[in-house]
Amino acid sequence: MAVAESRFEGRDLSVVQHRDLRRLADYWLIKRTGRIMPTRGDIDPTDIPWALSRLYLVDYDLASGRFRYRVAGSEVEAMYTDFTGRHSVRGMHLDELLVPSEAAMVIKRWKPLPERGAIVHMRGLIYSLSNRAAIGERLLLPLSEIDNGPVTGLIGLTVRTGAVGALAEADRRIKITYIEARHLPVTADSLQSKA
Repeated sequence: MAVAESRFEGRDLSVVQHRDLRRLADYWLIKRTGRIMPTRGDIDPTDIPWALSRLYLVDYDLASGRFRYRVAGSEVEAMYTDFTGRHSVRGMHLDELLVPSEAAMVIKRWKPLPERGAIVHMRGLIYSLSNRAAIGERLLLPLSEIDNGPVTGLIGLTVRTGAVGALAEADRRIKITYIEARHLPVTADSLQSKA
């Protein structure tokens, strides 16, 4: 699998292409209210009903360094059921859902979020297990428990733009961009208007 990682300190969210990911980014920016990131308590699912089936909230345990799914929408649950055979990801740690090599790869991609407060954007191959894969776009946005505190979780949205199935090696590409939240403007500059 070819992975292109862009580790620059991005200054904006212009890499986000899908309209619904831009809407979630706008929501997250608005909820920041002058802070580096919103708190988990700032996120109200009733504000974003259009996203709920593809949305997930994940806790990050600072002590253990593990990610645990708190909530996952029906499409996320269905995708993991298709790929892993499990019925629910809620309450499961990321490293329990995948085989060790795949878990390590995903955790490596997600780690800049809690370590640096980075927003993680992925485009291309978003799910891969055995010989099955899905193409799309994913956005992971950091959350904290207290104002300007350490990252203790994330809100994520994944959008499939291609069919699930076996893919040729040439199609197994992913582009990952890390955007430093602390460098984003304090006020939200609507991404929807740029779509």
